[in-house]
Amino acid sequence: INSKGPVQTEGTLFLGAGSLLNGGINAKAESAVNVYGGTVNGGVNVVAGGRYFSRASALNGGITNAGSTTLISTPVSGNVVNQGAGTMELWGIPIKDGSLTNKDTASLTLVGDTTGISNITNTGSAKIFINPNASLEGKTVYNGASAVLENNGKLISGTWITNIGILKNGTAAAEIVGGLDNSGVVDNQGKISGGVKNTGQLSSTDTGVINGGLTNSGKVSNAGAVNGGVVN
Repeated sequence: INSKGPVQTEGTLFLGAGSLLNGGINAKAESAVNVYGGTVNGGVNVVAGGRYFSRASALNGGITNAGSTTLISTPVSGNVVNQGAGTMELWGIPIKDGSLTNKDTASLTLVGDTTGISNITNTGSAKIFINPNASLEGKTVYNGASAVLENNGKLISGTWITNIGILKNGTAAAEIVGGLDNSGVVDNQGKISGGVKNTGQLSSTDTGVINGGLTNSGKVSNAGAVNGGVVN
């Protein structure tokens, strides 16, 4: 399918193995787009009430979702935006040449390893959940005021993670890598590597471990281990 502009879907669109759509897709309310083994060029926009499902496919041009999106083994080239009251599940996808933005009241769930991201931003009252055995990796990670980021797998940043909202390292097996600059609220039951700078509230349980030291001018309740020294 070759289109000069986005294909407008109001019903059901199915793209099977080997299919190619050029021009992008605008999934309207009550529409359902299903892509199995195909390639979509030109990006995808999913409005509230719309649905986009992709498995073992390719998506070039990024995706903006305010409806429901599931990407399984679907490499994305471009930005990924989850907004409004949108819901999105990412099942092990690489994101190339783009950032990951979750905002407003949107909910984003990581089920597999999602890598290659430039900037990860979670703002508004949005929520990000990283499931056990899943990982989320970016060059930067920012969790804004009122936003919730719950990690039960692995959260990796190339620089210090900035947390102004609520950050949960939810299990003893959960791991945060890259260091943490916290002025919000942190509940740590797992491992934080790269050190912690705290001006907010930090609680670390008896299973909590901080590697790389702790510099604190906020409030800390620590029943776990701190390796690398404490400056208070």
